[in-house]
Amino acid sequence: MSKLTPKQEKFSRKYVELGNAATAYRETYNAEKMQQNTVYTEANKLLKNPKIATRVDELMESGNDKHEVKRHKIIDRLMQIAETAQKKNKLGDAIRALELVGKDIGMFKQQVEADINVNNQDEFVKSMLIANGIADDEHAGSSKLQ
Repeated sequence: MSKLTPKQEKFSRKYVELGNAATAYRETYNAEKMQQNTVYTEANKLLKNPKIATRVDELMESGNDKHEVKRHKIIDRLMQIAETAQKKNKLGDAIRALELVGKDIGMFKQQVEADINVNNQDEFVKSMLIANGIADDEHAGSSKLQ
């Protein structure tokens, strides 16, 4: 595959960094006098260029790898903190570190199921209060909930 021009490379990197083709285009090319629609069109043309698309994919993949490495380092460090805190009988610190690890692996996601059939706003509010455990059927219609 042919090598990218310096501007194509910069555009590719900016696009991966910013996630916005038009902004990446403006930061790479002289677009000061261009209309917004033209910038958008030109940016999309670049993204459809096979060389640029391949480069963007490469950059995104390497970014994912770096993110994964950082994530694993953080998890390892949190586990060290938890072990050290536990040895020093600082249980609050140990629990907090373990809680962060648990959040990362999805242990503490709250799942709420609700079957809602709403005909008016009052019914919707009542359904939400019941679904979230704030009120039961008997008290959900009360306007004096606290």
